[in-house]
Amino acid sequence: MTSGRRIPALGTMTLTGGYGTVKPENALEVLLYAVDAGAVLLDTANVYPNGEELIASALARRPGHGVQVVTKVGLEGPPGVRRTCGRPECLRQACEASLRRLRTNAVDVLLLHRIDDAVPVEESIGALGELVTAGTIKEIGISTADIGLLRRACCEQPLSFVQTELSVLFPGTRHRLVSASSELGVTVMAHSPLSRGLLARSDLPVHFGRDDARNYIPYATDARHRQAASAFHAIAAQMGVMPVRLAIGWLLGLTPNMVPLPGARTPAQVRANFAGQAGPLTATEQHAVDEFISQHRLPISEVDGGDSGM
Repeated sequence: MTSGRRIPALGTMTLTGGYGTVKPENALEVLLYAVDAGAVLLDTANVYPNGEELIASALARRPGHGVQVVTKVGLEGPPGVRRTCGRPECLRQACEASLRRLRTNAVDVLLLHRIDDAVPVEESIGALGELVTAGTIKEIGISTADIGLLRRACCEQPLSFVQTELSVLFPGTRHRLVSASSELGVTVMAHSPLSRGLLARSDLPVHFGRDDARNYIPYATDARHRQAASAFHAIAAQMGVMPVRLAIGWLLGLTPNMVPLPGARTPAQVRANFAGQAGPLTATEQHAVDEFISQHRLPISEVDGGDSGM
């Protein structure tokens, strides 16, 4: 296990249709820009349409890139009708398919994307551990917000990462998660650190396009969350700090082993995201965000798993 912070990182769900269609050539342009700008980690999943192929195409154009790729298995089926599959044979087959799409002999990091209620987590993680021993996976992790499941998984096999949704709008069980991950030597990957774009842009449309997954994420269109995001933007403006920097910097201050996974659909968004990953906030900025969180206690997100996006 070689857990530890790896930034700047980029989530790629936003480039594979998660928030609406992106032309393949545009998605490739964004990924190449991210690699050239210093990305050291790219996050995808086997169920992101053409996600693994997109990353393989980009990295093939940048020999000697040094970028680590995180992908996920444990979900199957097309969007809208996906189902979990944590059986060992299912995970082995999914890993083999990911190897082909990524054009590699070994996956850098493979995460269990969802917990299959019909399969003990120990059995699923044990299967991934066997693939580590076989040399087809270098590191493994799990996508969950359940501390108990994380501990059980780590008892079965050393993990490098735990991925969950975490942001200033949804701080959730951050103290327990940070404490447990530190104890277990696991790095936290925070997907949706900008709350699906609410913390990145103050001009998000009230209604998203028909092919945008945010239509099915309640808080993305909920008035309370929109109001809280507006308040956050106001705080950032008063402090003269970009909201992306304030949101991502807060995450980096929670633990030395934190990897935010913001998404991007343009090179400009990549620049803003990478600037936000420069390091923790100042004491004044940290206090301002903590005050914001205490004043805007929103319900914990029901969204769980490894869907990396804004």
